Amino acid sequence: MSDVAFNAMMTEVDAFSYDQCVALLARLSQVFKRKKRETTAEVSPIDRFFGTVSDEDSEKMLEAVKECRRIEPNEW
Repeated sequence: MSDVAFNAMMTEVDAFSYDQCVALLARLSQVFKRKKRETTAEVSPIDRFFGTVSDEDSEKMLEAVKECRRIEPNEW
């Protein structure tokens, strides 16, 4: 993918709905699981996290996020 196409895609992400962002994150998680590490550098904690979360745990986290979003922003 060219840099121009990638930058255009990244600009569009800001306009995504919540459900679209969830779908994008799910898809990116699948891609991360399939990709092999290209370098032999130490694995970062976030990369380790994406590689170890099961689909069941991902669903639990998604439900927790949805539950938190029910709180009104000014409720705190």
